[in-house]
Amino acid sequence: MSDGVGAGSESGGSSSGFGTGALVATGLIALVIGAGGGYALGHSKGSDSGKEDGIAQGKAEEAARYEAGTPAYRKIYNAGRVVGAVRGKRRGDVEGLRVGVREGKKVGFENGKKVGISDGEQEGAVTGANAALGGLGAWESGTLYIVTTGAGNGVPTAITARHQMEPGNNYKLCKNNPQKLCESPQQ
Repeated sequence: MSDGVGAGSESGGSSSGFGTGALVATGLIALVIGAGGGYALGHSKGSDSGKEDGIAQGKAEEAARYEAGTPAYRKIYNAGRVVGAVRGKRRGDVEGLRVGVREGKKVGFENGKKVGISDGEQEGAVTGANAALGGLGAWESGTLYIVTTGAGNGVPTAITARHQMEPGNNYKLCKNNPQKLCESPQQ
């Protein structure tokens, strides 16, 4: 038995070549790895679970704090209402002014157009009458006139001269100038 293969059998030990110390060491390594992995797995799961539970609980507490009717809810609601009213009024004023100016211009234009047409028609009638009457003013209503017509300024025919008829006179064209009016006392 000089080759050393059977040396372990003489001492009464295991014939596999794997000793008790190696077995214990392997078991300890497996235990450490298992414990470490379990700790890591359990620790991460436990801390995540606690974190998630804490977040959920915090959210629930905050939601309960701001439920409708609570003081915190009313405080936020009233602050928002005040800010909203101020902003709404400001925006309404700006929009109202813009619409008011636009509508005012439209109404003003329409009214101005009506007044302009009316004034223009009246002014046109006066101007046309003055042109047709030759610019002669102080006409008396109900009075009889003998008029001479000619080419008008801006109108086809205009009065170029007038003579107020008087009772007790006869009127006729003059013999020596038929373009003139002659009058003589009635007989």
